[in-house]
Amino acid sequence: MRLIVIVIIMLQCSAGSAQSLQDYLKRAAENDPGLKASYMEYQAALQRVPQSGSLPDPEISFGYFISPIETRTGSQEARFSVMQMFPWMGTLRAKKDVAAELAKAKYEEFVSKKD
Repeated sequence: MRLIVIVIIMLQCSAGSAQSLQDYLKRAAENDPGLKASYMEYQAALQRVPQSGSLPDPEISFGYFISPIETRTGSQEARFSVMQMFPWMGTLRAKKDVAAELAKAKYEEFVSKKD
C-alpha cells in the first residue's frame, strides 16, 4: 500500500513539472557559449552595415614652421589644410550591400548552429 502511494505521489510531482522538448532546446540555446558567440558575430556584422555606407572622416592638418619658409608667394609661418575624400559613384552603395550580405551570411550561420 505504501509503495503505491509513493509511486502515485512521484508521478504527480513529475507530471506537474514536466518540460517539453521546446523548453529543453530553449534552455540549451540560452546556455550554449558557442551559440552566443555566433549571435554576437551576427550583431557585430549588423553594426558594420551603416558604417560601411558612410563617407570617410575628414582630415584636418596644421603645421607651424619655426623659421619662416620662403616660397614664390612669400614667407610662410604656418600651414593649415582640410581634406575630405569622396569615393567613386556607387562605391559606398556597393560597400553597404556587401556588408549587408555578410550580415545575412552570419545570420544563416547562427541559425544553422542553433538547429
